[in-house]
Amino acid sequence: MDRLERFRHEIKKQGWDAAWVTKAANRQYLSGFTGSAGWVLVPARGQAVLVTDGRYTEQARQEARKYKIIISVKDPMAVLSEWLKNQKISKLAFEDDDVSVAAWKKIKSLTR
Repeated sequence: MDRLERFRHEIKKQGWDAAWVTKAANRQYLSGFTGSAGWVLVPARGQAVLVTDGRYTEQARQEARKYKIIISVKDPMAVLSEWLKNQKISKLAFEDDDVSVAAWKKIKSLTR
């Protein structure tokens, strides 16, 4: 079992629908992506996603081959909230020591 599958197993075990990985070191550990901007979304089931910006399009495709790559051309929080809605995510795990209260409030307001 690789890193992504072990992480997905933990997501299921904890009863979460998905996890939002924002710390660069954790993003790199899971996906292999070494760019300085972006995050990873891992659903309990389905395709894992790497969200980054246009500076890293080619790098993301080369380094995170198991991931669907989303190049954010608008507000990254809007991309996240759209993904949460589309995937029908209600229980999202996240790195609470890396996500600000303001960011969390924005996500919650966008997903209503």
